[in-house]
Amino acid sequence: MAIVYYPDGTHRDVLPKNGKSFTLDELQECVGGWVEHIPVRVADCIVLADEDGLMKHLPVNPTASTMAGRKLVGPIMFLTDKEMGS
Repeated sequence: MAIVYYPDGTHRDVLPKNGKSFTLDELQECVGGWVEHIPVRVADCIVLADEDGLMKHLPVNPTASTMAGRKLVGPIMFLTDKEMGS
């Protein structure tokens, strides 16, 4: 199960509609835009953000930033390799 963390401190669990891996549309819906892979090591998770989050002036996401060890903005998605698909 993937988790999306929001700048306001809330989060939600998300599952792929097919039960196995997310489609690109699903990933984009979760982060609110074009998907960008954030190269950090967080407990074997893939971290995704809105590619244009800084240009859109999205607010800092304190929870996700702490978890990733770097400043992240907007909704941030944490998922596994299997959920990412191929």
